[in-house]
Amino acid sequence: MKFIHTSDWHIGQDFYRYDREEEHRSFFHQLCAIVEREQPDAMLVSGDIYHTAVPSAAAQKLYTDSMVAIHEACPSMSIIVTAGNHDSYSRLESAHELWRLANVKVIGYAERGENNESIEKKHIIPIQGKDGETIAYVIAIPHIRESQMGLFNTTQEIVREKNKDEVPVIMMGHLTLCGADLRGHDEQSVGGMDYVEINTLGDYYDYFALGHIHHPQFIKGNEKARYSGSPIQVNFDEMYPHSVSLVEINRHGEKASVKEVTIHNDHRFLTIPPKPLPFEEAIKEFMVTPIDPSSYVCLNVEVEDYVPSDAEARIEHLLKEKDCRFCKIKTTRRAKKHEEEIITIDSSEIKSMEPAELASIYYKETQGKELDEEMVRMIREITEELHRKEREMA
Repeated sequence: MKFIHTSDWHIGQDFYRYDREEEHRSFFHQLCAIVEREQPDAMLVSGDIYHTAVPSAAAQKLYTDSMVAIHEACPSMSIIVTAGNHDSYSRLESAHELWRLANVKVIGYAERGENNESIEKKHIIPIQGKDGETIAYVIAIPHIRESQMGLFNTTQEIVREKNKDEVPVIMMGHLTLCGADLRGHDEQSVGGMDYVEINTLGDYYDYFALGHIHHPQFIKGNEKARYSGSPIQVNFDEMYPHSVSLVEINRHGEKASVKEVTIHNDHRFLTIPPKPLPFEEAIKEFMVTPIDPSSYVCLNVEVEDYVPSDAEARIEHLLKEKDCRFCKIKTTRRAKKHEEEIITIDSSEIKSMEPAELASIYYKETQGKELDEEMVRMIREITEELHRKEREMA
């Protein structure tokens, strides 16, 4: 059984007013080449297909055209797509019957009933080999709430009963597992999702194809659970190679063989200077640094209170000489009451930051101590409930 594991495409991301369609087209071109070369049995896409619950017509067309091209690169390959926390469950699944013509199975929302037959029909997908025999089972679970986590165990028990030939079992999920390396991950993108202990999700699987965290990795202490990571960089902090995972498993109970296949992106993300400097010094560093016009640039500034009031105007003027995709001023300032601690606040992203994160920063600065974990949990639960209602209405 050979398959491609990928996730977190974030099609339609509007990055500081810059359209990223060209970068996503390049990714899909590379993905098609990988599929054509490897001829895998399946491709698993573990959530966050789109960047927003209401993607533009152009983003939807790019997704549709690309999926058709991927299917044509390997017509026998099964493609399984699950929704992530950024996706609209109903929108993603609306054309699922039509997608079957391209050998694509879309799971937008979780089966809410307790009937094993309906759960099996929706979430357990046999992968067929060239001779028509079942060569693997995929347990496809989209982004779900904490109260629905029992679905992971229920589906595994159903597969345990069915898997008489001991073929590989692959489970899909879109969530934050305890022990995950969150380096570079935008906390706002976590979307209030609670951290889940992996030992509560069962163990009858050979590979857990995870989505949501953008840094490709196995979970510490578990060589079966893996985040494929995002195929293209989503923010300035994701300073690591981006890839898709090529996975091979021979039989149930055997260790999977995993190869990272790098996805190349000609658009660089530059933070200038690498360490924050006062505004005037940072500007000088920006002007002397060679920058390709296609690069995204963040100016890294250290301030006592705020950047100069004319900072944006000055940068706009300088951009007439320095051609690049300038995105933001990142400000780092020292808290007035606690000089030994540095608090980083991105002035251009405050409105998009997770409410719990904003509350924690404010409380730490004003009170000199961490916000109570129970309060943080409550804020995140409220935020996630609001996000859920927004997705259901989309």
